[in-house]
Amino acid sequence: MNKNNFLSAFKWSYLAYIVPNLILPFFTIYIAQLLSPKDYGIFTINLIFVGLLNSFQTSGFRPFIIKEKDISQEQKSTLFFFSVFIGLFGYFILSLISPIISFFFNEPLIKETLPILGIVLVFNSLSIVQLSFLEKKLQFKKIFFIRILPLLCVLCVTLPFVLNGYGYKALIFGEIAKSLSLSLSYILFYKWFPSFTFNIKYCIESFHFGKWVSFETILEYLLPNLDKIIIGYFFNTNLLGVYAMARQVVNILFGFITAGITPVLMPLFKIYINDKKKFQNTLSEVFKNTIFINFSLLFFISLFSIQIFEFLLPEWSQLGLFIILISIGEACVRSINPSRDLFKLFNKPKIYPRNLVINNMISIILFPITCYYFALTGFFLVKILNDLLYFFLQYFSLNRLLKNQLSFYFKFLSSIVTINAIIFLINH
Repeated sequence: MNKNNFLSAFKWSYLAYIVPNLILPFFTIYIAQLLSPKDYGIFTINLIFVGLLNSFQTSGFRPFIIKEKDISQEQKSTLFFFSVFIGLFGYFILSLISPIISFFFNEPLIKETLPILGIVLVFNSLSIVQLSFLEKKLQFKKIFFIRILPLLCVLCVTLPFVLNGYGYKALIFGEIAKSLSLSLSYILFYKWFPSFTFNIKYCIESFHFGKWVSFETILEYLLPNLDKIIIGYFFNTNLLGVYAMARQVVNILFGFITAGITPVLMPLFKIYINDKKKFQNTLSEVFKNTIFINFSLLFFISLFSIQIFEFLLPEWSQLGLFIILISIGEACVRSINPSRDLFKLFNKPKIYPRNLVINNMISIILFPITCYYFALTGFFLVKILNDLLYFFLQYFSLNRLLKNQLSFYFKFLSSIVTINAIIFLINH
């Protein structure tokens, strides 16, 4: 990969995230004004379980395809049909467990809506291979134009249904339309169609490679979603809707700055892995910029979040406060997230899942206890501490792997926090 190709890939990868995130907040706030927190809570419960199965079916294919040098038509077709099988199987499982999920949350509507939204598992399975090859060939310009489609779906599907009083159903219809349009676009842009061939040996090989990646992705998915499950169980759908909206706003804000960088980090580090000096310089620049961006955004959110959302969404009680509390942990997590690709690059893929297991176990044990005895105050305290634990686990694991090449990290972090804290106090 030459420098020009990398810079072009980075530009379009970043635009693919930043353009939707420039526009999406306005749609999100406007739609939230037309919906109740309960509507959003019902949609969130559906999305948690559909997203869990979707993360399992998509996670192993991308790294497997990217690492392969030459993939024949037969092998591509094998991966495609394997993907479709996993999508259909996931939909079957989701339909089967929907009454149990409905009973768990004491929300009868879930057993009807979950099988409807679950159809996105099938749609997504039709385009996983095509998307992976577009990324493998650094076709981020095409991906950019495709990822504009969710905005059109919000404008043309979700919004009209919301305006006509469909509530949570409008969000579900919009998600289905988004999934279908994205899948069709990836298929048309990549211009490849499978042959009716299947290589069972190659299928097993891809499965064995992807099982650790899938395990990692599921753990990674659970970490920011276990809290929603616990809140939905111990409190009510209305509070879950407010909390889920806060998480979405935080993801949009932090994703606006950092999400476009993630797809190109591994190719970037791979370029300089054999040049110690350049690798160290690249490592330093990536982490310093990541720290600066995330913690500066955290202090900005702390200054203005409550006032802005009390004005824009007065019916969504405590939304601004929830956004601040979630952002504290989010800044820490995103500031160390480049470590994920570095573990894989140095052929240590088990470190990251191992750390996630620790965080998820703490969530499973302590979230219910604190919700039961200390309500939301205890829950948020444990959540922030768990995010800090994730931060320290990732840092010390990576620093050990890189033989103390991250010695600059805490010195730079403390300077950024100090500067932002002074600005915060002056403005306050």
